Amino acid sequence: MKKTFSFFFVVLVMLSSSGYGQYVANTYASGLPGAVGIQIDGRGWIWVAQIGSGHADSRISIVTAEAKVYPFMMGLPSEISPTGDMVGAEHVFFSPDGKLLIMQGGPGTDSLSQSILLVDTAGFIPGVSLPLGRSAIESVYKEGKFLYGMGDTLSNPYTLAFGPNNDMYIADAA
Repeated sequence: MKKTFSFFFVVLVMLSSSGYGQYVANTYASGLPGAVGIQIDGRGWIWVAQIGSGHADSRISIVTAEAKVYPFMMGLPSEISPTGDMVGAEHVFFSPDGKLLIMQGGPGTDSLSQSILLVDTAGFIPGVSLPLGRSAIESVYKEGKFLYGMGDTLSNPYTLAFGPNNDMYIADAA
């Protein structure tokens, strides 16, 4: 069965409580096609993983506290997987030392597919700094290779959490 995902997340919506357990949706930022995952840092910036259109155009964007959208990293893999799914940057997280972890989905043919990418965000100033490219990736954790070594045939690192002693726990959605 072929899976097809359509992404209509072009507007980042902020929900706020109006009392009595009801929430009101307000547009906070727009212009974020293919937004899949978000993370908020200590400055109040929203980091958005955008899966792309299947043409090596996945990216990570920042929405500042002033609701302005800036590209942080461009040119990440985005492709249609052999299973018919769109794969690209799916989620973002911050490591205990403050570096950005990008969950790069799979399966895919790009060398960065099925990986967790580590990128240092120090010194990046939205609206001033140029967007980073692949050369800014400090480390690539080939999570897919680990699963293949256990006999699995598909990999899609999807989410993670840090536990005691900063151990990283990864959920693979393949």
